[in-house]
Amino acid sequence: MDVNGIFEIAVDFCGCRPGYGHLKQLLGSRLFPATSMQPKTIFTFRALRLFDILSLESKVTAYQFCAAATRLTDDLIPSSVKVC
Repeated sequence: MDVNGIFEIAVDFCGCRPGYGHLKQLLGSRLFPATSMQPKTIFTFRALRLFDILSLESKVTAYQFCAAATRLTDDLIPSSVKVC
């Protein structure tokens, strides 16, 4: 999820450096996983910053933020947006 919607992307992790696991690789790319074990959903740091500001200034909940991102992705048929 980014500030302009929800997108499906493929991610290939590098196995070339020992001790540099999936979590470190995602965080190094400024992507925050929803879970630390086998993440299926990630948020950009920009999206997290926007959510932080909106929740502090206008009391937007996480559910409302995700619903808005879904509408940004497909306003005509929001139920067609795949959300993990």
